[in-house]
Amino acid sequence: MDSDGDIILKDMEEQDCRLIAEVFSKEEHSTPIKLYQSYFQQKKSDIRDIIIAWHKGQVIGYVTIVWESNYEDFKEQHIPEIKDIRVLPEYQRQGIASRLMDEAEKRVAEFGAYCAAGVGLSETYAAAQSLYAKRGYVPDGKGIFYMDQDILNDQLEVDDNQGLMMIKRL
Repeated sequence: MDSDGDIILKDMEEQDCRLIAEVFSKEEHSTPIKLYQSYFQQKKSDIRDIIIAWHKGQVIGYVTIVWESNYEDFKEQHIPEIKDIRVLPEYQRQGIASRLMDEAEKRVAEFGAYCAAGVGLSETYAAAQSLYAKRGYVPDGKGIFYMDQDILNDQLEVDDNQGLMMIKRL
């Protein structure tokens, strides 16, 4: 557990699934509790780490690390991937996402020299795009991906399944 002022970072526990789902249910892109329950099962199997940011006993954000990326290039190179970083709107632009990323990158650095992240292309992901760029992540040079696969000369409408894979040397 890590704390700075009133912000505490800790690993997800099973009872946190419900809390996270409730907190983020009010957002435009709410996620069902089943996703967080699957995250917790993956945590128990050492597939994923989930770090939660708390403020005064309330969940305000989280980040996950997938230890074996579904993206083929990173999977082959054994590069872990930051996946799904979220901070409640009222806590954004206060350094919470950076604190979560600091902790995630610290854990990844114990595993290897590189960290990866995929970021969506739509405006919904503008904050994440900016965060990754400021932290030194650069495109992997393979272009746009769709559902963890490279796109080769396909024309697609931009949706939440398209993104750009990025990488950073730690």
